[in-house]
Amino acid sequence: GASPTELFAERLLVPTAWLAVEARALDFDVLELQRRFATAGHALIAARLLDLPERCVITIVDNGNVLRRRSNA
Repeated sequence: GASPTELFAERLLVPTAWLAVEARALDFDVLELQRRFATAGHALIAARLLDLPERCVITIVDNGNVLRRRSNA
């Protein structure tokens, strides 16, 4: 798991309350969210979506290889 420092940094870059509002307004579009949270990478933003109450599955693919797959359901 992530260290407390890493968790703090992730939440500083993408605050949960702001993410919740923006994600719903942008229909959970990760690329659009990355434009709003420009200092955070798309993989971090996608992972932070798992902290919201809406059910989702996040799959991160690099060059056709699945690097990570997580769900909050």
